[in-house]
Amino acid sequence: MNWRSPKRAERFQKESPFNPEEIKASLAPLELNGTDHFIDFGCGCGHHLHEAAKVVQQAWGVDLSPHMVASAREFNKDLPNVVIDQFALQGLSICEGYFTKGFARDSLTFLQEDARHEFLMGISRGFAEGALFLLEDVILFPGWEQAIVDFKVGLPGISMPAFLVDPNPEARYDTIPFDSATLEGFFSCAGFQALSIESVCPGYGRALFQKVDATGCIGRREYIPRTRSID
Repeated sequence: MNWRSPKRAERFQKESPFNPEEIKASLAPLELNGTDHFIDFGCGCGHHLHEAAKVVQQAWGVDLSPHMVASAREFNKDLPNVVIDQFALQGLSICEGYFTKGFARDSLTFLQEDARHEFLMGISRGFAEGALFLLEDVILFPGWEQAIVDFKVGLPGISMPAFLVDPNPEARYDTIPFDSATLEGFFSCAGFQALSIESVCPGYGRALFQKVDATGCIGRREYIPRTRSID
């Protein structure tokens, strides 16, 4: 998948409209406060950064796409406590103990399993003990196959991510789902303890983790958080 393509970035922006109330609800499990150092991995257009920055001391976003980064910077240009940088998630590492809250939505699902492990081990160093990390992504829970069947026959009250039910590869975005049964163990290898793992809708879920030990390693590309000021 070519996330550097402007066409891909434009399509993602159209399919991810900015809804402040929805984003506030999405970030609520992190219990953001005025002392937090917050980071969004795969920040896209910067909408979650925008809401988080209204509360936290400092907010950072990283994204692979230069077009997403440009869009996020423009959207957050008037917020002096927001910094957005272009970085690939795989091989990324962060200076030790810097962040108190982390977030990743619809970004880790595009990484192969070994790349996810490398990412988690690299960013783990950057979280202080007790820090929270919130994942919203394609997570398969028991019964998701039947939910797709029910969705296709038109049963009411069932919503599904398009990439699970549409055979078009563009709609599926080439996602690699997480398995709810192994998610906790996957994150524990990087020093995170699962506080909650829940289904948002069939095929999509939310998981909240807490950093409990110093597990981690230095990745191939170190991200050193910086600050900026507005004239």
